[in-house]
Amino acid sequence: AWLRQELQVQELRIAAEEFGSWVARGSLEFAGPWPLAVTLDGEMPTLDAWPSLLDRTLALKASGDLTALLITASMGGSVDVAADASLAPLDPELPFRLSARGNWPGTLALTALTDLPESLASLELTAPLQISASGSLQEQAFQLEGVAAGFGYESVAVRLAGTHRQGLLHIEDLRLQEANRANTIWARGELDYSGQLSWFATLESSGIDLLPLSEYGASRIEGKLLIDGNLDGESWGIFLSETNIKGTVNGLPARIKGYTGIDSQLRLAPSELHAEINDVRLLLEVAQDRASPARLEVVLDDLGLWLKGSGGKLSLQASAAPDWQDFNVRGSLLDIHWQDMGSKSAKLTGAYR
Repeated sequence: AWLRQELQVQELRIAAEEFGSWVARGSLEFAGPWPLAVTLDGEMPTLDAWPSLLDRTLALKASGDLTALLITASMGGSVDVAADASLAPLDPELPFRLSARGNWPGTLALTALTDLPESLASLELTAPLQISASGSLQEQAFQLEGVAAGFGYESVAVRLAGTHRQGLLHIEDLRLQEANRANTIWARGELDYSGQLSWFATLESSGIDLLPLSEYGASRIEGKLLIDGNLDGESWGIFLSETNIKGTVNGLPARIKGYTGIDSQLRLAPSELHAEINDVRLLLEVAQDRASPARLEVVLDDLGLWLKGSGGKLSLQASAAPDWQDFNVRGSLLDIHWQDMGSKSAKLTGAYR
C-alpha cells in the first residue's frame, strides 16, 4: 500500500527453484535518504555443497536509510550463525562494519563443513567462532577468533588479524596458543599479488611440543624462522632468510641455524645452514658470489634413530657448481645393518660433468 511517499508491504512472497522461497515485509519512504524498515524470512535453494549442519532458513532485518543502513541476519540449525552489519550505500567508498558469530554444542569437526585432506581430518572447533571486518572498498581490516583442536593438541586459541587492500594481504598477527600456554606459535607476513606474486612470513615460538612426532620420543622446539618467496609463471623461488631454532627431537639436542634458498632452476641461493636433528648433522655452504662450488656435508651416527630395526653410521659429502654442470659426491658406510642385510664398511663415490 502507498501512503503519501511511503510504500508499505504487509507481505510479499517470492518462490523459485533457483532462488528459494522468501517472505518480505516492511516499509520504504521515497524521500530524503530513503528511510526503510524491512524483514526478509525464507529458505535458500538446495545447494549440492551446502553443509548439512547449516540450516537453509535465513532471517534478515534491515533498518535505517541509505546513508546509514543497519542489517542483522541469523541462521539456525546444528550450527547457529548470527551477523550484524552497518554500511553507507550512498557513499562512493562504501564504508562498512561486520561482525558474525557461530555457536554449536560440543565440538565441530571441520570435515562436517567442507572436504579436507585426510591429513587435516582430525581438526575440530569449539564454539564460539567470531569474525569481524571493517573498512571500505579501498581497504579492509579483519579479525578471527576461535578455539581449535587436532594433531594431539587440545583447546588451542586461534587469533588471526590483518588488513587487505588492492593487491596486498597483510597478516598482522596469527597466534596459536594452548590453554595451558605450553605450546605457542606467533606468525605475521604479507602476500603481494599486485604483479609478480611474492610473500614473506615470520614464525616464532617460545616453545612447542612436536606431538605428531611423539611416537619417536619427546620432541620440543623453540625459536624463529623467516621465509620469503616469489612466483611468476613457471619461475619461483623460496628462501629461508633467517633460521634460529633449537630444542630436542627424539630426546636428543636439535638446532637449525642459518639461511638458504633455491629457485625454479634449482640454483641454490647464498647459504650457510647448520642443522642437527635426531643425531643427523648437516652443513650447507654456498658462497655469496656463488662462484665457488656449493658444499654439503651430512653425518648420521645411528641409522636406527631413523629406521627401526637398523643400525650403523653413514657420512656424505657433496659439492656442486652453481649451474649443476659439475657435481661430485662421496660417502662412507660403517657397520650398516637392516633386517637380514648388512655391511661392515663401504665407500660411495660419484661425479657428473
